[in-house]
Amino acid sequence: AVRIPREFEMEGTAVLMRRTIRRPHLRLLGQATGTAAWGALALALYDHASLLVPSVGPLLAFNLAGLSGLAFDILLERREKAQLRGTLERYVSRNVVEELVDNPEQFHRALGGELRDVTILFSDIRGFTQKSHDMNSKELVAQLNEYFSAMVECVFRFHGTLDKFIGDAVMAVWGNAGSAGPAADARNAVACGRAMFEELEKLNQRWSREGRPQFRIGIGINSGPVVVGNIGSPQRMEFTVIGDAVNVAWRLQEKTKGEHHLLLGEAVLPLLGADFTTEIVGRIHPRGDEAVAYARLVAGELACAPA
Repeated sequence: AVRIPREFEMEGTAVLMRRTIRRPHLRLLGQATGTAAWGALALALYDHASLLVPSVGPLLAFNLAGLSGLAFDILLERREKAQLRGTLERYVSRNVVEELVDNPEQFHRALGGELRDVTILFSDIRGFTQKSHDMNSKELVAQLNEYFSAMVECVFRFHGTLDKFIGDAVMAVWGNAGSAGPAADARNAVACGRAMFEELEKLNQRWSREGRPQFRIGIGINSGPVVVGNIGSPQRMEFTVIGDAVNVAWRLQEKTKGEHHLLLGEAVLPLLGADFTTEIVGRIHPRGDEAVAYARLVAGELACAPA
């Protein structure tokens, strides 16, 4: 038998694969294919030409270099994803970031606009304009940030999407970026509204002890079909929802400036089931003569009274 000197640098082949093939499963397939091909070639040359091709050393180097490179790339990708996730979560709702980072293809399909059934919550601070005139600007911003932090935590706790801040108002949506189903989304939104009042009551108690002004809020919640998508201009895009259901939710929030502090659109009521007891208390006319009933929660009164 004739021994063939090692002519191929197998580690170099592994490095080339790493640079040209980015997907891990394709890299593993390439490793397996390369190993099998080299082994088959060595066996064929030995059987038919009595040529002894080195196999163990080159293949060991090939697989060691390939697998170690793959492990390093996976760790690097996870680190980059974690950094990207942390940066994006400062500007975009947490579950939108999860969809964007973990399921980019599915997320981008929805960016062009898609009709979905969602539940929308608007929360607004009562009398905030007067408070902004009476308070020092730095103190006001600090207190407002404390309030927003508590409210956003409630949204995330109940699996909602923070859509945006509108001045001192909070807009949250359930069902736009992943959904547990319309009924579960509606129940989560109402549970979030109740939690917002409970968290605000805790903040108010502390602020009272510190001699700071207290906040009162009103919340409107509505469900219905909306357009979900990336909306805006080429200079500034926003992943949000638009439609009549959104407008009704805002109108309900404005109605809380009266005696009720959390109001539900009639489209929400059949989704709640036996978990919540409600009572129709009025109607609004979002478009022309069309009337939409709204209700208050009867069971489990909320902790914070209206202003």
